[in-house]
Amino acid sequence: MVLITFAFILGIILGQYLNGPPWACGILALTAGVITLVTIKQRAKFSTEVLLLFAVSLGAFWLSLAQGPGSQLAQQTGTYLDLTGWVAEEGRVYENRETYLLQVHELLLPEGNQVALNEPVLLTIYLDRLAESQPVTVGASPSFGYGDVLRVHGQLELPKGPRNPGEFDYRAYLLRRGVHTQITVYPGDVVRLESGQGNPMLRWVLSLKARVKQEMVQVIPPEQTKILQALLFGDQTGLSPEDREQYQRTGLIHIFSVSGFHVGFVLLFALFLGQIARLSPKGQFWLALAVMFFFAALAGFQTPVMRATIMAVIGLAGHLWRREQDLINSLAVAALVLLLWNPQWLFEAGFQLSFLATWGIVYLYPRLDAQMTRWAAWRGVVLVPLCAQLAVIPLVAYYFNQVSVISLVSNVLLAGLVGVAILMAFFAFLLVFIFPLASQILFLADGALIGLVTKLVTFLSLVPGAAFFIGTPSIWLMLGYYFLLVAWGEGWLKPAWYRVRNYAVFYFSRFSRSNLVPLVCLILVVGLAAGWYFKPAAPLRVVFLDVGQGDSILIETPAGKRILVDGGGNPTFTSVQSAFDVGRQVVVSYLRREGINKLDVVVNTHPDSDHLQGLSAVLEAIPVSLVLSAPVEETSALWQEFYQQAQALGVPVVGAKRGMSLNLDPAVLIEVLHPGTLLAGTRSDVNNNSVVLRIKHGQNALLLTGDLEAEGMQDLRQAGVELRSQVYKVPHHGSRYSLDPQFFAAVDPQVTVISVGKNNFGHPDPAVLEACQEGARPLFRTDQHGAITVESDGQRLKVMPFIRTQD
Repeated sequence: MVLITFAFILGIILGQYLNGPPWACGILALTAGVITLVTIKQRAKFSTEVLLLFAVSLGAFWLSLAQGPGSQLAQQTGTYLDLTGWVAEEGRVYENRETYLLQVHELLLPEGNQVALNEPVLLTIYLDRLAESQPVTVGASPSFGYGDVLRVHGQLELPKGPRNPGEFDYRAYLLRRGVHTQITVYPGDVVRLESGQGNPMLRWVLSLKARVKQEMVQVIPPEQTKILQALLFGDQTGLSPEDREQYQRTGLIHIFSVSGFHVGFVLLFALFLGQIARLSPKGQFWLALAVMFFFAALAGFQTPVMRATIMAVIGLAGHLWRREQDLINSLAVAALVLLLWNPQWLFEAGFQLSFLATWGIVYLYPRLDAQMTRWAAWRGVVLVPLCAQLAVIPLVAYYFNQVSVISLVSNVLLAGLVGVAILMAFFAFLLVFIFPLASQILFLADGALIGLVTKLVTFLSLVPGAAFFIGTPSIWLMLGYYFLLVAWGEGWLKPAWYRVRNYAVFYFSRFSRSNLVPLVCLILVVGLAAGWYFKPAAPLRVVFLDVGQGDSILIETPAGKRILVDGGGNPTFTSVQSAFDVGRQVVVSYLRREGINKLDVVVNTHPDSDHLQGLSAVLEAIPVSLVLSAPVEETSALWQEFYQQAQALGVPVVGAKRGMSLNLDPAVLIEVLHPGTLLAGTRSDVNNNSVVLRIKHGQNALLLTGDLEAEGMQDLRQAGVELRSQVYKVPHHGSRYSLDPQFFAAVDPQVTVISVGKNNFGHPDPAVLEACQEGARPLFRTDQHGAITVESDGQRLKVMPFIRTQD
């Protein structure tokens, strides 16, 4: 079963990357199936290989079917229209919005035509609580329930895909659920028409869940409520970024993914009830089955809980019918069942982490335990979380760029407390409908226990060295890691180690100690010299990150020095109060993925929010050696906060001035061209005193201009500094004030870059676009191309847009 599951998985992977049409995959699977039947009937020697080939072709075919036909609604994106559909999943409540999966069955076009269809849409309702002065209630129930029929008026859009290297692909995530489009509205744009659609049993389960959540909110303080709801239902919408960071640093974030840990306690709870009711073994099995699937429904049938439930059912059935249990085969069966349900789950982090953690426990633990029999009998308390962690370390580094060093200690200390909290919550859940007063007392006690867990997690997360950040590992490195784990588990490494050891003993025994040391030193010196000589020279790398309407530019020199110019910021022209932090969620996340744990210089070109705001998150997350800023006389409150933050962290802040240079790398010259004498009385003194940097690497130069406008450009021309540059970052997001023909001619760029996002200012201006593209000059825009990477080897330039367009 393990080989068949692996072959099926390989077929899904091949189908994803080959992207063949369903009919071609179907013909291939049918042919392979016929050949398999013939070989099995004839009992051919190679029937196993043919069966695996059939599983591979079936996996590719199954994926092509799951991807389904195209979307009718995707053809209507950018259009304001009316949708009618029913809420197909429990809604999620965030700080400033609610989201629903709306199964649309009717579309009303602007011209009045009605179209019948059956397609899911992601509905986001921005609550604008700040404008309405409504307090945010942690754990509040959504405004609309499962099965409600809604009519929605709004603009249909495509979900946002990744804009910077390594970013989470939200569009692909939704496509794996069959969702091609989304619609964003306000409460006044939504009307409930009726209720009662969907599955009656699921609607009943969710109504019970809503009542229990309401009881929690009334009894338990908000800080404990959000943790308990995440722990019990997997509902992480109430967790703050700080909460997630603490649980990730301590290696405990997995407790919020409802999985085998939770299902194990559910099973114990069900068997306990069965024994109280004096049920037969078969009766206990059916009761446990019902309770586990009830719990899976409460958790929204998430992949980890379904995997654990299937494995628990197989284990219970084996125990009941006295069959020998094979945990590895049970895990393979669970994976195969889930992938038959939806093969696209294979590409989700939750699926991968859930199965690999379980594989670590069922595969690595028995082998490691057998080699540590001299340890105390309670060694399993340490070895079980250790094996789970060993199995997921590469994936955790790949998806989260963070490895918890203290995870083993945290899990050993807190797993028992968390388990008790889960059991108490189960009993309180039941008592809500039998003895409400007892449930309130139990919830209060559970809240106190959660408060203790929270304090311990906070303490452990503050331990120096509790976790470290790591760049995204390559797929080949991860595969090599898992190969070594399996090789160790199967004992393949022992013969190889014995051969290497015996050869080394035989070879080096011929040398005396006085001769051996110089020989080893010579080998090391030759190896290092060869590595240094043949290592290709690193390029100068400049990345214009897509931070929306703002600037953020990372400079990496050949010697490995890193300079960050601006950090983006949240738009100030929208009426929607966004909780999105560009600095934390875009800039810092990108730096983490690149393995950058230190910045040599941070430059703030000027104190506008779309350049400065994100730098606060950068200072908080990553050590910075120096801040270089525009020496403006009138500073904003935002700049004062940033300056005080830098002082508190001991980071020196230096005002930039013409004539300065950053001597970080002998191969790269970074000059400050502006400001000279501070300009006053211009259209915008803040913009016109922006820091302008010219980066020279061999024969190539890049000019970074902040939000400079016409007066600042004129001052630069009159100063007589060298402006000619191959790459020109157009100032002020391409506004009409950023075009000065004489300045543009003095720069004479080969490539122009505009950092711009959705805005109400008309950026970039048509006249600026025309000037940039004159003479077929390449123009790159972050709103169209995403992040733009420029590499220089000192002679040639290479420009790599993250999103390639048809231009």
